[in-house]
Amino acid sequence: MSELSARLDRLSPAKRALVLTKLRGQTSAVSTQNADSIAPVARAGALPPSFVQSRLWVLARQLQGRSEEQRHAYHVPLLWQLDGPLKIDSLEDALFTISQRHEILRTTFPLSTDDADNDTPVQQINDAQPVKLRVHHPRREDEPQNQAIKGFVAAQLRHPFDLSQGPLWRADLLRLGKERHILLVLMHHIVTDGWSMANFKRELSQVYGAFSRGAPSPLAPLAIQYADFSHWQRQRLSGEYLQRQLDYWQRQLADAPTLLDLPTDHPRPDRQSFRGRSEFIPLGLGLSRQLEQLSRDSGGTLYMVLVAAYSLLLSRYSGQQDIVIGSIVANRTRRELEPLMGCFVNTLALRIPVTGSRSFKEFLAIVRTLSLEAQEHQHLPFEKLIEHLPIERSLAYNPLFQVAFSLQNMPEQALELPGLTITPVAFDNTTTHFDLSLVVRHTADGLVAEWDYNRDLFEPERIQAMGRHLKTLLASIIATPKRNIHQLSLLAPEEYRQLQHWSHGDPDDAIAAGHNLVQLVESRVRDHPDDPALLNPELTYAQLNQRANQIAHGLLALAPASVKRRPAKEAWIIPIIANRGVDLIVGLLGILKAGAAYLPIDPQYPAKRIDYMLRDAQADRVLVEPGLPLAQLGLAQTDIQVLSLDHRVWRDQPRDNPDLPIAPSSPAYVI
Repeated sequence: MSELSARLDRLSPAKRALVLTKLRGQTSAVSTQNADSIAPVARAGALPPSFVQSRLWVLARQLQGRSEEQRHAYHVPLLWQLDGPLKIDSLEDALFTISQRHEILRTTFPLSTDDADNDTPVQQINDAQPVKLRVHHPRREDEPQNQAIKGFVAAQLRHPFDLSQGPLWRADLLRLGKERHILLVLMHHIVTDGWSMANFKRELSQVYGAFSRGAPSPLAPLAIQYADFSHWQRQRLSGEYLQRQLDYWQRQLADAPTLLDLPTDHPRPDRQSFRGRSEFIPLGLGLSRQLEQLSRDSGGTLYMVLVAAYSLLLSRYSGQQDIVIGSIVANRTRRELEPLMGCFVNTLALRIPVTGSRSFKEFLAIVRTLSLEAQEHQHLPFEKLIEHLPIERSLAYNPLFQVAFSLQNMPEQALELPGLTITPVAFDNTTTHFDLSLVVRHTADGLVAEWDYNRDLFEPERIQAMGRHLKTLLASIIATPKRNIHQLSLLAPEEYRQLQHWSHGDPDDAIAAGHNLVQLVESRVRDHPDDPALLNPELTYAQLNQRANQIAHGLLALAPASVKRRPAKEAWIIPIIANRGVDLIVGLLGILKAGAAYLPIDPQYPAKRIDYMLRDAQADRVLVEPGLPLAQLGLAQTDIQVLSLDHRVWRDQPRDNPDLPIAPSSPAYVI
């Protein structure tokens, strides 16, 4: 081996890496039946992709023929400005060496040639090809640098990857001057993840540094490769072990809500477009330190505190108490996986019940237990879980959850190239895979919340307000951790004062005068009957009031004698099943005008839960949005009277205000 080493030392770094790779390929690998160890497997024959790679392959095929923005939804970019004398040959050799070191960077995904499985991809590991950087120039000499960079990045993102042909990563240089370049490294998510990109930056720093001074690569050979992991994963996730993992998640997610109904600025498209944008809201150093102290005092982690607060915020915004959040985990629980490149990430579905009268500390204990259990069962790939859950699929949104959370608590890996000043270049995030994703990062100035959101659904102002509300909520948690979770404040003092001065006058004055909500609406009708009260479709205050009055009169006509004789403080509960919209608002106001209390029920709830809520409320009738499937709601055959919110059903009822005194002590709603 000493003679071989001497010969290798005389070769260029790129040729040395090529020889080592060929020697490794000639070494027979021995597979193992031990599910607890990852060993090299023979490279002869078809190599299966990992579970996450299989799903990414399917998603990539679905995006073919779609818009450019959608086709690059799974591109992972790195972008730096390099100032100084760049040695392009050393950079090319370094990139080549890294591609030799990591088989995944030489892997493509053609269809299996097996006739029985010819619609399934396989991993095909190819020989490395020398890297030749493509050098680009600004389109115009007088073009501003930021404009040139933006156009350069946009142009490269537009070029899709061919998963069957490869390569599935590329590097490009934009020359802005003799000693100023922009380096863009772009990879498809099927061969990388966030941890892998950190490995890539570290290795590029080490290898370029060595090559630029004529030294050999300092990187030791890898014991295993990604293909070994994917083989091990498929061998391990079978039999009793797989069933134990599935049993936990199936119990945990039984009858989980299909959709988190956040208020949006635009209707949800029929198909996801992945059009994304980001808003950044610093939490501040003081608040960040207080949150870390709270996590230590509670016996939990910062991750648990933030997930708990995030779930409370989502519950307030959606009006739902059954919250499912996707939690992104690195999924590198074994030391031998840490130096590898590839797509290892997994997504856990945290189902958090925001129910009951409990303090934040008590709620945090529940989140802590759920988080620990999820970590214990994190080895089941999300792709495998979806296969076994009877959930409704839609092209309009992600299955199981539409919001995600992650805490980036590892220091950012910097790129360091000798003789060069390296500056990361920020660029607009234009893709997102969720309706809303919160990424919290550690910085020298405290935690920073990055809100990635779908531009088809939300406007920046709404996301900025949501970020401010989370910050206020976190401050409220720090100040009063023993307070009831439903009483923690979301509104900053200035927002609360602004709400105090809504419409005409101060609500405090109206309350002091004995006016309730029904009277306030009726007063608005008298003063401004033609002002718009609701949009999409538009209803004026007069129209809203008339339609609510007709429902109120109809409900009163149907009210049993026992209801009419009830004490003022005793609730007559009328459930209402409707999506957010005009029918829901009209129905709620109509119920209040009838002197009843409303019980809101989400149409997405399972039929058994709806039946339980109706029975528990001892309801004798229920208002239902027109068009909802009664059988699916469990209302096709029931002894409870089902009343449609279709305004045509109530058109023969009087339109004037009911002559019914409503006391301030009367119940308004039941949750």
